[in-house]
Amino acid sequence: MIFNNRWFPFLPVAVILLLLGSARFAFGQGPILNSLPTPTAVPVAPDGAPPTDPISASGLPDLIVTHIAVNPSTPKVNQPATISVTIKNQGSQALNSGNNFLVDLYIDPPFEPVPNYHQLENDDLPWGMQWFWVPPGGSYTLETTWVFTDVKTFEVWSQVDSGDDVVEVNEDNNTKKLNVSVLTEDKITQDTHQDFMTNMASTLDNSDPSGLLRLSRFEEPPFLTPPFANGSCEINNASVSVSDYGMSNPDTRLNATTTGKQVEPHLIDNGAGVLIAVWEDGRNGDTNRDIYLRYSTNFGVTWGAEQKVNDDSGSAQQLNPVAALSDSGTLLVAWQDFRNGNYDIYAQTFTLSGATLTRTGNNILVGGSASYNAGEQINPDIAVDESGGFHVTWQDKRNGHYDIFATSYVPINNIYTWTLVRRVHDDFGITQQVNPTIEVLDWLKVISVSYTIAPTEPYTITVNKVISQPATILAVTWEDDRHGDSDIAMVFSGDRGETFAEDQFLTNSPTDGDQRKPEVTLTKGKKPINFTVPLPDGSQRDIEVEVPVSNIHTVWEGYNTAANVDRNIYYNQSQISVEQLGDNNEFEFVLSIGGNEQINKNDTRSWQTAPVDQRDPALVAAPCGGDAGEEAWNIFIAWSDSRNYDSSNYDIYYDLKSSCGAVSGNQMLNDGVRLHNFDTTNPNYSDYDLGHPPPGRQLNPSVAADIQLQGSTVWGGYLYLVWEDDRAGDPQKEKDIYFARSNLTYYNQKPYSYGFGAGSQISSILDSGSADTTWFTLGWSATTPASTYITVQTRLGDSMAEVLASDWYPKQFPFQPQPWDCSASETGAPLAGYNSPGQHIEGASGNTRPTARYIQYRVNFFTRDETKTPELTDLTLYYLSGGDGSGGSPEPNQTFLPTLVK
Repeated sequence: MIFNNRWFPFLPVAVILLLLGSARFAFGQGPILNSLPTPTAVPVAPDGAPPTDPISASGLPDLIVTHIAVNPSTPKVNQPATISVTIKNQGSQALNSGNNFLVDLYIDPPFEPVPNYHQLENDDLPWGMQWFWVPPGGSYTLETTWVFTDVKTFEVWSQVDSGDDVVEVNEDNNTKKLNVSVLTEDKITQDTHQDFMTNMASTLDNSDPSGLLRLSRFEEPPFLTPPFANGSCEINNASVSVSDYGMSNPDTRLNATTTGKQVEPHLIDNGAGVLIAVWEDGRNGDTNRDIYLRYSTNFGVTWGAEQKVNDDSGSAQQLNPVAALSDSGTLLVAWQDFRNGNYDIYAQTFTLSGATLTRTGNNILVGGSASYNAGEQINPDIAVDESGGFHVTWQDKRNGHYDIFATSYVPINNIYTWTLVRRVHDDFGITQQVNPTIEVLDWLKVISVSYTIAPTEPYTITVNKVISQPATILAVTWEDDRHGDSDIAMVFSGDRGETFAEDQFLTNSPTDGDQRKPEVTLTKGKKPINFTVPLPDGSQRDIEVEVPVSNIHTVWEGYNTAANVDRNIYYNQSQISVEQLGDNNEFEFVLSIGGNEQINKNDTRSWQTAPVDQRDPALVAAPCGGDAGEEAWNIFIAWSDSRNYDSSNYDIYYDLKSSCGAVSGNQMLNDGVRLHNFDTTNPNYSDYDLGHPPPGRQLNPSVAADIQLQGSTVWGGYLYLVWEDDRAGDPQKEKDIYFARSNLTYYNQKPYSYGFGAGSQISSILDSGSADTTWFTLGWSATTPASTYITVQTRLGDSMAEVLASDWYPKQFPFQPQPWDCSASETGAPLAGYNSPGQHIEGASGNTRPTARYIQYRVNFFTRDETKTPELTDLTLYYLSGGDGSGGSPEPNQTFLPTLVK
């Protein structure tokens, strides 16, 4: 077309005013025309420019939109912004005289502009363009003022010649789009390590110093139980079984009574789902402490009622409990006890039958009544062998200074009997030996090698068999000050504790400080040694034979300077092997000491003003499982670590050593929580800021394991953890015992992969400062590998109590299962909430742009592949405070049109 009777070359001024005074665009589609146009430079029509008819494509005009701009480039909601559109005739031919045309502007149109089609409700109200404003190669810019009234990403489109008034070289290049992100003047962003650590509760790992959230390697609330859709093809609140979704109790607290300090936990398992935790309990006061016990028979999912272990009727102190469980179900708990006016080591036996743990008899004196001594006996440790024999060691002052003693409680004709008490270490003057730990291993001792020698040269030697016999091996470690400062000493027994070998030291450096609190465990192994064979001609020849060995794994806390500054966690692997006695076909045990390795790594943080403190090491051994054999092992090491803030805050970390390819790195295990019952009324929310560290101290971990981990594959089982925790209140008055287990989810088919499952983080309550605040949208930055999911939820109120009394919104489950997976066993995720940044914040009634002073957010993670985790690095809440939100009336949008008055 070359002429449209709707647009004359020149319009009378009165007609222009009439159009401008009455025109309106459809809502959200364009500018509102309500003022006299203020044109940019008006081109002068060329004198006598005659109309021309197109004769070929190369001789036609070509109209395009070259540029759309918004100033400011990121507008603020409810504030004016300037939109400019530049068009150009990139053809070689001018438009025919009088061939006027239209330029449309669309804000978030319902669909992309279509060539030669107006989306405007009134086709008479686009921008009107005169034919001579865009000569060949010429450009023209139009402007409008626009007020964006929402926080989102808008699509701003412009279309030239939308009415198909100009015949062009190309009719399909008339549109252009600009994405414009509109934000609020006010926002709250959390994106640092300090931000995430000072939040209210977290079952996510928030320990990364760069500031990010990811799934922990320990199972956390919400405890999700499949199936998630119950065959309904829909995940909803009715189908998802969730325990503690409010996260008022992250982790599992074991002590029912929270009065006083509950400390020094000790955890054991039997490899078949039974877990037993004992601890020192201060509910009756710090001078009348008792020993309590609690047990689970379903891998820590639920726990039986508490049981008091000590049976004395007075107010004596009972401290430092330990426990061991035999394969036949006999449990022995030992502790130090002041009922006789000085500390002695007492014990109590229980019998586990099925899912029931029953006390048998009364408290007994370890070693029997005949072994009683008036000196102090404290700090016991205990181990049990495969035949049900219990081996107990302790720190003993009967000789005027502390030595290490031991005894065993063994079944003889089905009746348990104490063996004679033995001191385990060498004589070395009047020095102190304290804090012993003991472990036992039923393995083998080489007796001889069966071989044959060919009768003639070259005297070929054939090994028929390495002959071994069963051996019960004990290893004991302790702190020893015979060299001045405190060092870690070790000794072993190859005859079930009757005698002990010569003491050996793992540490004795003149440059380091004290080394303390050792823990020990044993694993089976094999290695080649040289065996010397006498030959018929009188000479000898060495051959290689493989012999059983016992690996001794020890951890401890130690200072690396003589000034006792900078405490770290160290690990040593030594070995009990055998060596040949001369050239005889006889062997004896020998202990070879391995090197020491620092376990805590990469713990430097920018905000630290002193060396990071690591303390309270613990360890446990577990077989690798699968086809790895009984000599393949994993050693799980846990400790208390202050890297995340300072010495006023400790978290539980772990790492592992493996002979079957499993790897970990330092990982935080406990939840980052501020208060135990944070959803009670009027807690002290002034604690939730950057000037306060997160919950004080998680200390004294104890670990148990039945997890079978080979490389990155879990064949079954869990890693279990207990620790003492002061999240409930005043750390000087209240401490509790908490439990967690590794996250082997229910959802994957075997072989399971090691690592992740579900977790959440709840922010502190965030204050906008005004009850007249409108909340618009939220945004975040995150990576979501395959099989991982993220949602975010919010809740609001005009008081903190109102926030805490509210539910989390939205309640919709955005990740629904596929139609072929109605049980949601392979697809979908049981997470409610917003599933994408940029979505509008919802109120309790489902309304967007709710108004409230306070807000709180919750991040939810889920994965079906335990080797992968989402990672969220920041989250922002956008709002307007003080009456400039949805309740206000923004200034009307103004449009400035180019026009020609003549």
